[in-house]
Amino acid sequence: MVELTLQILLDLCKFIMAATDDGLKKLEYLSLVSKVCSELKTHIGVGDKVLAEFITELGRN
Repeated sequence: MVELTLQILLDLCKFIMAATDDGLKKLEYLSLVSKVCSELKTHIGVGDKVLAEFITELGRN
């Protein structure tokens, strides 16, 4: 019984850590898109989010 409870707790911790990693990655991505959008606005006068996302994806590939 104790082993089963411990295993459930370990599985729950793994699930929470995975969700936290996904959330952190999403925040990092949104921060990067925001920075690219700001630079676009500064340099070419257009701060379009879709264009910033496109440029960010080009950088990943």
